[in-house]
Amino acid sequence: MKWLERNPANAVYFFAFCVCLVIASPNIKSNMTAMGEVQKLTQNNSARQMRLFATQQFVESQGEIADSRYKSGCIMVVASNSPDSLTALEEGKPVMDAARKRPLSAGAVVCDGFGNTGVIVEIDKTPVVGEMAFTGNETLINAAKKRANKRFSLPRT
Repeated sequence: MKWLERNPANAVYFFAFCVCLVIASPNIKSNMTAMGEVQKLTQNNSARQMRLFATQQFVESQGEIADSRYKSGCIMVVASNSPDSLTALEEGKPVMDAARKRPLSAGAVVCDGFGNTGVIVEIDKTPVVGEMAFTGNETLINAAKKRANKRFSLPRT
């Protein structure tokens, strides 16, 4: 430490600087901790915002698919024990053709009175509802209900 030998006043300044660091170190630590917490909170909020945005995009694209299915004349399902009552589609469950007493064939596009749509897909050689999409477009849903009331035998879940 030749700089101390050349100018002894530097030792006083160095000592004062070290004392200041020791005195301030709890504040520095707490400030660093607080900054770390703020950074972590900001990252969590950003991640949450990104998830919300992705979910919103998914819901919007799903709505477009469901709207298209309702517009193109999806098959409206009703309750098997009460043909005048609507029922909800369930993913992975078959939809029965009331006339044939058999599940609808794969490829059929089905919908319910609540905005849910699906495509009949084969899983383990069983035709069930899959590829579901939802819409909140009441105009399209109500139009599909009116079309369904004109049919003779509606499929049942």
